[in-house]
Amino acid sequence: MSKKEVSTNGTVVTGTLFLNSNSFCVLFDSGVTHSFMSTRYVIQLNLENWMSETKNRIKLPNDSITECPIFYKLVPITISGVAFCGDLIQFDLSDLNII
Repeated sequence: MSKKEVSTNGTVVTGTLFLNSNSFCVLFDSGVTHSFMSTRYVIQLNLENWMSETKNRIKLPNDSITECPIFYKLVPITISGVAFCGDLIQFDLSDLNII
């Protein structure tokens, strides 16, 4: 989903999330079962401490399936000043940083 598609969809919201003191454009969708982070930003943040290998197979909207072998567990995330940990799957997102 692109930022343009988000603006026309009433079921999702975009916002800003702070991760390791950096801000990211985030798509908040209460219907998703997993959270994803753009490969480009994972590299920028150097999240190796939380990395593990996995066999996540993700079905895309076009019905194709892609493997996402890298998973980041218990990454510290802050939303509106409240800190908690989240699990993120590395994925080649184009327009958003985190879903």
